[in-house]
Order: sequence, then structure tokens, then C-alpha cells
Amino acid sequence: MKLEFLKIVVPAILGVFITKLWDPIAEYVGYPLDVPRRVENFQDAVQRLLSIQADLHRLDPRPSSEQGKGWVQSVQNLCLEAEKIKTGYAGCRWSYFSYCYFGKQADKELKKATELIDTGKELLNEAQARPHPVRDVLQDQLWGMDSYKKKVRDFIQETNTKSGLLGIWGMAGVGKTSLLKLFRDSSAEYAPLDFDHVLFVRAGRGCTVGEAQKAIAASMRLPVVPDETSQEGIIYNHLKDKNFLLLIDDLWGYLDLKDVGIPMPLGIAPVLPLQEYRRKVVFTTMSKHVCGQMGCAENSIRLECLNQDDARKLFEDKVGKEIIKELGMLPRELADECGGLPRALCTIGQAMSTKKDPKEWRSAIHLLKKSKLLEITNTDEELFVRLKFGYDKMTENQKKCFLMCSLWAEDKNIPKEKLIEWWVGLGLLDPSESDPVNDGYFFINHLVDASMLKKGDNGLDSTENSHIKMHKMIRKMALWIVNDRGHQNIWLPHSVDRLAFPEEKWSKVKRAWISTADTSRWSSSIRCPHLVMLVARQPFSLESAPNFEEITFLDLEGINLDKFPSEICGLDRLQYLNLSGSKFDGLHEDLAKLSDLKYLHIRGIGALQTIPKDLISQLKRLQLLDLFCSGTTSHKVQYLTSLLEELESKTMNLLYFGITVHTRADIEQLELLSRVCTQALCMDQFEDERHLNKIDLGLLSGLENMRELAITKSSVQMLVGEGHNEYGLLPNLGFLELRNLSKLEAVTWKNAGLDIRVLVINRCTKLRHATWVGHLQSLEELTISDCPELKQVINNAEAANQAGVIFRKLRKLKLELLPELFNISEQDFPFKELSYVRVANCEKLKFIKIQRRINQKKIIIDCNIDWWTSSVENQGIATSSLFDPKFCL
Repeated sequence: MKLEFLKIVVPAILGVFITKLWDPIAEYVGYPLDVPRRVENFQDAVQRLLSIQADLHRLDPRPSSEQGKGWVQSVQNLCLEAEKIKTGYAGCRWSYFSYCYFGKQADKELKKATELIDTGKELLNEAQARPHPVRDVLQDQLWGMDSYKKKVRDFIQETNTKSGLLGIWGMAGVGKTSLLKLFRDSSAEYAPLDFDHVLFVRAGRGCTVGEAQKAIAASMRLPVVPDETSQEGIIYNHLKDKNFLLLIDDLWGYLDLKDVGIPMPLGIAPVLPLQEYRRKVVFTTMSKHVCGQMGCAENSIRLECLNQDDARKLFEDKVGKEIIKELGMLPRELADECGGLPRALCTIGQAMSTKKDPKEWRSAIHLLKKSKLLEITNTDEELFVRLKFGYDKMTENQKKCFLMCSLWAEDKNIPKEKLIEWWVGLGLLDPSESDPVNDGYFFINHLVDASMLKKGDNGLDSTENSHIKMHKMIRKMALWIVNDRGHQNIWLPHSVDRLAFPEEKWSKVKRAWISTADTSRWSSSIRCPHLVMLVARQPFSLESAPNFEEITFLDLEGINLDKFPSEICGLDRLQYLNLSGSKFDGLHEDLAKLSDLKYLHIRGIGALQTIPKDLISQLKRLQLLDLFCSGTTSHKVQYLTSLLEELESKTMNLLYFGITVHTRADIEQLELLSRVCTQALCMDQFEDERHLNKIDLGLLSGLENMRELAITKSSVQMLVGEGHNEYGLLPNLGFLELRNLSKLEAVTWKNAGLDIRVLVINRCTKLRHATWVGHLQSLEELTISDCPELKQVINNAEAANQAGVIFRKLRKLKLELLPELFNISEQDFPFKELSYVRVANCEKLKFIKIQRRINQKKIIIDCNIDWWTSSVENQGIATSSLFDPKFCL
């Protein structure tokens, strides 16, 4: 009996004992499998919490309730824990139990963060529901926003339109919330209309229909119920016979207003024959895409940063006039570093309002350039945190693409094509899976629409369509991210005024755009164990350069190397190499050692004649070989025949090939390379034995993937481009150059190059007009230079049979060294997209005739001051009202 009892009891006791002993062990053993996700989830929750805290602070800067005070203190304590976990987790990857511990702590603190988020949302809803005092608008002036205020006011007051939805979009900190609150707090802004309800909802990240319902119901003191369908009915029944203005701030994605309970249709809604209701909704968002999702892409306003004058006025208002007067130009310099972003101007201006020592101001300018915002404000980095929201929504690969923009110098135009080339070279876009150009442009446009980038400037070498820019504060935020919140120098961006980087700090650098100051102090003793990307635009000696054993990306375009640098052949991890625009005459045979090389750019090297036999075929991983316009200084490219034979016999897969050819036979051989995609072709000193005086581009019909074409130094008299199918000849061609065609007299063009965006005509000495360009319906940039017999760009008699609107998309026009040119055309063209003109050494061209433009920006014209004065005298107000002269010549 006792034995049976023991058989039952002892295993049970042992089971309980082992379970109690195993539980904590199992808990630790299981954590390593999921620690990164737990830490990341906790950090995301902290960011959401900080966003709520910032919104609550603006509505209720000094919480009076004990609950509010306690909540703020709890958030601060949690942030301290978050920093400890982040630091500890980063340093414990090789300690198993520490790794487990921080994972468990993150999970534990995440629960606290979730509870604080819920409480914070309740406090935020209560703060929003409280009545807001009507302020004197002049006491809270929105600098530089008069035009935006008028547009919103006009929309609200409009009684004839059926549209009742307006989107306001722009980058974080540009003033969207302030603009919206102006209309919430001051009924004078939309008088004489009298709304029954002016509702303000702070949507924020991840806002749901239920959360929007609670905020709206609370602001109208309606019952709040947990069921969304029931809540929808309550809101709808209350508003269906009311005039209302709904203001939704910080919308991150689509919100179904009908599900929220907002009566439809919006706008002026007739209910009875003699009765109608005004239903207006205005929302703010960082993304133009959200405007599209909400159905008002065409009825949206983009808020831009302040111009320099308004920015300085706002900064002066926050700092104080007395301090501004005492410090001379320093406040202006610091204000300009903010790039016209109102939130940055306010945050930094208030932080500097007690600083009177010029040394403190010089230090602040230096710190801001280094993205060390915390050391200026001495409080927090909320500004960068809010600017980072758009970054946080990206995928990991998109984040890497975006951050690459920060390597360009501050406030400089970034060529889209070059940026995409970099993304490909760094493995961020895979040309073997899809078209990287199309994918790259798609993502760039997405970043512009998301207010993370902006369109480039219209100028001599750029247009808003071909280039983009990074706002100063967005760039500082990006460098703040990559450089560990400004504490490290892991990325060195391009900077013309940066001092030589200290030798001892190169050991941590991963990506660098080096300057002359950097290379002047280089030595082979410097170690760069983490450097994977190096960019330079000035000559330097690779013999005395540091050890780059880990480098995978080397861009030395345009540094004019006289000799191929053999040291490059020792960089055995290299995947991307760009030596374009140099002067050397041959490649080194040891280049074959670069077994990982995928992308080799050596275009525009006129002297290049020698490529060692079988060198290219030994680069087994090569996907791109760009020899476009290389080898053009001699009568014939010496490497051409052997290279084409090598590519054919070795059956190489080249996803991109750029080459220079001379004869029809060369082109026929190119077409036989079924595994080589020719995308850039230079026809240099080209001869077609079948048509000695003519080049018929029909012979290129087999190269339909071609994007760039240059025809140079040929003696042909006629050029023909005619397509015979619905897509036209050369459907993907985007760039065309005609250069040094001394006998060219006529161009016949029809249904060809329908996607050409850039056209350059240079030194075509017999050409009298270029009427055929009217067939290029996608043309954005036109340059005509050094054509001494050119009298008109468009000849009316020749253009009579052309269909379509000529120059419909033209953005940039450059006319140089055209002594006989007397007009663009006898006809006035609308030039609806034209934004930049350059006129130089065109003595007979007295003015440029353009149809009157309404509500469009003036066209920048770069010209000689004497030419401008003469043009104004000839055309008077017609010229001065259309153009904004820049006397750069």
C-alpha cells in the first residue's frame, strides 16, 4: 500500500519540482530566438509614445491633473529604460545570458509602453475636446503663410463648389498643424460662414476608424461606445442636418470618412429644395500619396519651407531683436542652416534666445552642421524624431537608398540617373530582376511625394525633372541616423569646407566622399578596416592612399587620371568601379584579378585604345560594361573588333553595354550578341558603305533597348529616323547627341525616338534649322550650340505638316554661339513647362517670343546684361513679365 502511494506521489512531486526549476531556464533559452524583434517592437512603441507626448505638450504644456503629471513622468522614466536597453543590447551580442536578459526586459517594458500609449491617447482626446480660446491671429503669426491661408480660406468659404475635401501636404515641421489650428481657433478666418461644429482630430500614426470616432464624439460631447458601427450611427445622426468643418491633422493613410460617420456628400449638400448644408473637410499629411488615397490629389496644397526673408523674421521673433542686433551675421547664418523649416527655426531660435556670446553662436552653427541638435537645445531631439517618421515607414532597402542622398553636398542638386547608378552599384537595385531605371525613378518620385526629397533647381546643369535635392534639415536627420545620433563619423559626406579628417578616426568610417583636404594628409599607414564606399572628384595618388582592403565601391569619375592606377587591381572585393572621364589609353591586365567586379564604368575616355585580350571575359561576374564614347580621339577604336569577338565567343551575359562603333558591320555584329543588352551607342566617324552620304537609323532597329545615342565626327549630309510600327523606332531612347557633323544639312524624322528627353546639337556647321525636333513630344532639354548657319530653331513652312504641340514638355533651352539665329520661330509657342533659358553669343536674336503665361513662375534666363537690356527695349513689359534674368555670363 505504501509502495503504491510512493509510486504516485514521488513522480508528482518531482514533476512539480522540475517544472519550477525549468520554467525560468526555458524562458531564457527561448528568448534568443526572438530578441531582435522584441527590442525593435519596444523601440517602435517608445517612438509612438514620444509622438503622443509631443502632441499633448502642444495642447497642454503644463498638465494640471495628477494623472497627466504622472503620465509625463512615467514616459520620461520609460525613455531612460529604453536607452539602457538599446545600449546594453548593442554591446552584449556575445554574452548569452545578457542577450536573453535585455530581450526579456524589452518585453517587460513593452507592456508598460502599451499601457502608457493607451493612457496618452485618452489624455490627448480629453485635451482636444476642451474648448480652445480664440486668439488674436496677429499674436501667433504664421510667417510666410499668407498665400496658404488664403487658399484654405477660399476653400472653406466657397459655396458653389461640389468639392468638400482639401488635402494639405508637406514635410514634417513645415507648419501644417499650425495652419490647421489657425482655422480651428479663429472663426474670423472663415467668416461670415457660421458652422454648427468645427471639429479637430489629431489622427497620427496608425489612426483607425475607431480612434477617429472617439475623438470626434468626444469633441461634440456625444456618447462614446466600443462598437464602431453603433458609433458611426451616433455621429452620422448628429451631423446629418448640421453645417460642419472637420479638420484632421497628421493623416498617415486612407481613412474612410463614411465609416467614421461623416455624412456624404461633402461640399454643399442640398437636402431640400430650399435647404443645403455646408460639409467641409480639411486634412494634413506628409505625403501626396495620401491625398490621392483620399480622393483629392487634384485638390491639394503643398506647403513649402519659408523663403529666406520670412525664415529670418521668424527666427528673429524667437530669439529676440536685441540679441539679433548684437551678434551681426551669426544669427542669419544659423537661421539659414535651418533651411526655412519653421519647426527648426522655432526650436533652435528659442534655444538660442538666452545666448549672447558670439562663441556660443559659432559653436551652435558648427554643431547643427554636424547634426548634433541635442547639444544645442539641451532638451531633446524631437525635431529629428518627427522628421524621421517618414523614414520609419520605409523598408530596410528603401532606407538604405534614401540615406545615400545624404552623401551629396548640402543643398546641392542630385542627378537622378547618377543616384540610381549608385543604388545599382551598391546592390540596392538588382538589374537582373527588373529595370533598375524604372524602379529607381519610381522610388525617387515616391520620396518626393512623401516630402522626404524635393525637386531639383532649374539651372544650367539641372532641371526639376532630372535632379532632386535633400532639404537641409532632412539631410541633417539622415546623417544623424547613420552617424549614431551625431556621436560618430561613420559616413563622411561631400563638403567643400570640411577640414582634413583626422587620421585616427578613419578606422570607423564606412562611406566617404573625400575632399582635397582629406587626400592631402593621407598616408599608407592609415587603416580603413570598415570603409566599403569611396567617392572622389579630384585627383589623388593611390600609391600613397590608405589601405582599402574592404572597399566594394569606388567612384573616381572625372578625376582625369593620365595612367590606369594599377593599385586598383589589388582591391579584390571591388564590385563597382567608375573611372569615366579619365585620360589613360589602356586597361591593366591585372584588372582580371577583381573576381567580384560587377559594374565597370569607363565611358568618355577619348584616349582609350587598349583592352588586353580576354580581360573582359575573365571578369565572370560582370553585368555592366560602359565604354560609351571611349576611344574617340583616334581614327578608329583599336579594341573594338577583338572585344566584340570576345563577347560573342565567350557568351557573356551583360545586362548593360555601352560601346563606340564605326561601321554598319560593327552594328550587325552587336545585334548578334543575344546575351548582351546594348543601351548606349556612340557612332563615331560612322560610315555606311550602302549610303555614303546618309545615316539611316533604321539600321539600329535591332537595338530596341538603347537609351543613349551619340553621332559624332561623321561627314554625312542627311540623317533619317523613321519608325514603321506603333511604338516607333528606338522606343526607349532618352538621350540623343549630334556633334561635329560638319556636312549635315537635313534631318528627316518621323515616329522615332518618342521618349527622347534630352537633345544636344553641337557643331553642325551646315544646319540652317532644326524643325524636326517638333516631332520629339517628350523633349525636356534642348541644347543647340556652335552652329554658325542656323537661322531658326523651327521653320514654319517645314513645320506645317507636323502634328501635336511643339515643345509641349520643354523645360530647358540653351542657345549658344549661333551668330545667324534671329528667332526661335515666327510662331509663338506656349512653352507651358519652360523654366530655364540660356542665351549666349546670339547677336541677331533680339528676343524670345512666348505666349503669355498665367499664374506660372517666371522663366529663369541666363544671359548677357546687354542682351537683356536690348530685349526689354524691343519687347518691353512682355519680356520683363515672363523672365527672371540671371546675369551669369
